[in-house]
Amino acid sequence: MSFKSLRLILVILLIGPPSGFAVGETDDMLIDKNLVAKALMMYQRDPLDEEGQSAGAIIFMYASKADDIKIALREELVPWIRTADPDDPVSQQLLVAYIAGNVHSQLTRGEAVDDPNSGVRMVLKVYGLLKSRLEGVDIPELEQFVALQKQGKLEEHLLKLSTNAYLSEKQREPLEGRVDFPNRIGAFQYVGTQTYGSPELGISLRYGRGAGQQHYFDLYIYPIPNQALNYNANTLIKSHYRNAKSDIYFAQRKGLIQDVKLNEEKWLSADKYKFPAARGIFELQRDHMLLFSTVYITVKNDHYIKLRATYPKNDATAKGEHMMQIFQDMVEQVLIR
Repeated sequence: MSFKSLRLILVILLIGPPSGFAVGETDDMLIDKNLVAKALMMYQRDPLDEEGQSAGAIIFMYASKADDIKIALREELVPWIRTADPDDPVSQQLLVAYIAGNVHSQLTRGEAVDDPNSGVRMVLKVYGLLKSRLEGVDIPELEQFVALQKQGKLEEHLLKLSTNAYLSEKQREPLEGRVDFPNRIGAFQYVGTQTYGSPELGISLRYGRGAGQQHYFDLYIYPIPNQALNYNANTLIKSHYRNAKSDIYFAQRKGLIQDVKLNEEKWLSADKYKFPAARGIFELQRDHMLLFSTVYITVKNDHYIKLRATYPKNDATAKGEHMMQIFQDMVEQVLIR
């Protein structure tokens, strides 16, 4: 299903601009970022009232034409479309919600990179409102999304849906048989490989040192979807770093770690380092122990490579520099066939 074709479904939403918006009822040529920012604020207040629907139409019209918005609409991510009547207002509202959530994410980040997670989160918000205000609203596919969200598994599920169809035949082959890696790197000894059951999730390699392996790191390797390969390395790295940072705060919300504090974020350029990368250093607490956690992310051979190191908190390791050389050596020595 193409993005452009959905524009026709939503024409009936053009019921006029919200109050205070200087835009003609159908003149979408005047829609710019400032207007869309106001529309997003209004839409988030109440997506279903008259002003919210007008704001949603403005957001949609902007997304259908703007060069700084990239949205790959696929039926797996908007599953109610398969059986919905095109004139069904519930279906229309949910489509607008998907677009609005995605547009908000891209404009906030300042990057034209598709964000299905944000789109689906807005869909579920609007779906909840529709269920509370209308009788008979029940979409099994979205009920599954709601259940996965409550279990903390929605993002992983969406990753599978949005990535798997875009993997090359080579990327679908199990990574554990296609990756060469060192048995030892610096003071760290290889401990084992974790697989995740799906090619889009890749593998992770664990290395540890010291008694009880209180100081360890995991190296994650997983494919970059084909549709993302058109973006430059810096855009891919920065976007994916934000996802990795979100994972850490999600672990805190789940109670797995406590007292997370971001100490440093740094973009590492290829001019100064061997390759471009992103680094984040976090303080946290787990099992009453104060720890540092450092995240590095780069790309290599159509794959993301992410290193996450956890180690006891002390002044010598506060800046995470001791892991930079480890990260560079691992990226150079890991070979993906």
